Order: sequence, then C-alpha cells, then structure tokens
Amino acid sequence: MGHRRFLEKDHRFRFNRSLFDGKNELRDAPLPLTESDIFKQVEGLNVTFGKPLEIPNTSKRGRATNVEFVRAEQWKKRSIFFYLPYWETNLLRHCLDVMHIEKNGCDNVLYTLLNDPTKSKDNVKARKVLKEMGIRKELWPDDKGRYQPALFSLSKAKKKHFCKH
Repeated sequence: MGHRRFLEKDHRFRFNRSLFDGKNELRDAPLPLTESDIFKQVEGLNVTFGKPLEIPNTSKRGRATNVEFVRAEQWKKRSIFFYLPYWETNLLRHCLDVMHIEKNGCDNVLYTLLNDPTKSKDNVKARKVLKEMGIRKELWPDDKGRYQPALFSLSKAKKKHFCKH
C-alpha cells in the first residue's frame, strides 16, 4: 500500500521484502499539502448529496459482478469551517479547543439542570420546536408561552443541595 514510505529512511521494514509486497520501499514520503493548497482545492467544490453515479463491471458472460462508484475528485465535501474568514491562515486546524468544548457542554448541561432562565437551553423556543415535531406533548408550551418544567430540572431544594456539595 506504500505506507512504509512514511517510515524513517533507514527503518528495517523499508528493506524487508518478504513481509510486505516483495519490494524494497525506497520512495520518499509525499510532501504534505499546505493550508493554501487544500483551500484552493476545495474552493470551487460543489457537493451533490445522494448516491454517486454507478457503472456496472460486467464479466465475460455479461453479468454484473460488482459496482464501481465514479468519483473523480479527491475531496467529497467542503467543511463549514472553510467559510470562516481566518481558516486559510489557521495553522492548527486539526486541534479543536477541547477546553472550551468541555466548558460549553458542561455549562449547557448545568444551566439546563438548574433551570436558569437566562442561560438554559430548555426555553420556549425549544419547546415550540418539540410541538412542531409533534413529540413529547407533555413538554409543549400553552398559548401564553408557559410550560411545565422538564423531569430533568431540579427543584429549589435539590438545587440548594447540588450547589452545596
């Protein structure tokens, strides 16, 4: 498969023919694409959802043996991150900010449990979405926008206990 080319030049696996494809691997690793190169490759990418075009591979008897999918491009999809103005010059694209992801996730869960009206994700808008979807009727708001607290919301006594400990 050519993966040995990523090993160091003097690595013993590069010269071991019997365990691999019968050849020594003398090629250098390919140069990694720069951020600008990738950005240019996906810049005009048009995404078409659905199954790709199928071409049957027929045998001598005319029966289809397998299906090959025609896919000319290297890239199948353009990430939404490419629309960020700083994405082309971002040097550490592969690093997600785990600290902030954890913090935001934790905040959302805590504020929802504590039923904080200013920061909770459980609000009238979310309850109206449930009504539009036709699910969880017990959580739907009434005509005035009032709704029952969810089962996962804590009572006043439980909130005090939670914050104490």
